[in-house]
Amino acid sequence: LQFIAVVALVSFAYFFKDRILKTVQTELNKNVNATVAFDDLNVSLIRSFPNLYLGLENLSVVGKEMFENDTLTHIKDLNVAVNLRTLWQPEKIVVKRIQLVEPYIHAKMMSDGKANWDIALADTSTQTTTTTSTESTAYNFQLKKYEIKNGTIIYDDYDSGTHAKLIGLNHVGTGNFTQDEFLLATKTDIDALSAAAGGMSYLKNVNLKAKADLNINNATGTYKFDKNQIQLNALVFNFDGSVQMPPNSSDMKINMNKNALNNNDI
Repeated sequence: LQFIAVVALVSFAYFFKDRILKTVQTELNKNVNATVAFDDLNVSLIRSFPNLYLGLENLSVVGKEMFENDTLTHIKDLNVAVNLRTLWQPEKIVVKRIQLVEPYIHAKMMSDGKANWDIALADTSTQTTTTTSTESTAYNFQLKKYEIKNGTIIYDDYDSGTHAKLIGLNHVGTGNFTQDEFLLATKTDIDALSAAAGGMSYLKNVNLKAKADLNINNATGTYKFDKNQIQLNALVFNFDGSVQMPPNSSDMKINMNKNALNNNDI
């Protein structure tokens, strides 16, 4: 019965795709101070079987007002793969993968402190209930893997004079993100990395390769690195240590160590 229901859902999305596309875009644009658009919505049982595939093609977010015609982001393909069996278990919906194909992101912080990513509209509704429930929600979103393919990320902070550009970013991370304590295993490749601050260039079109395993403890706000490796062009080094940001505290404790390696050690 569950499989039949999923087939019916996919068939509904196929035959009413145009109406669904228009409704989703309309509702998204009502809630952000930007223009959100996408070309197509894909729902498939074949692309990631036995998982349900959901994808948006050519998703774009373009600013308004002082950021008019500025593209905050454009993603050629944003897709997720959802475990079919968990769709009828709201307490445990498992997303196997979130994938961004050729994402372009250009984040800007202007000298007056305004940021182009601050697009959420203020909530003007009045809240009449001030009590909060201590009961945990029955909804549990589980993510297993995320991936970025051939991305471009640009950051321009005109107030501090900080600028960074990542071209040809390929990144993948796996872990159980719903646990208070888990291992996040990541791999990153960047074709050209550039960074500058205060009028000084620190990196220019540097090739970066990195493997990093991060032990995350959300309860204590601790992020521990253990025997991770970064390569910048021909320079290779290991690093380990930890970063702690305790909950309800503005203090940050950083303890990092690094070791340069010879090319023969790679």
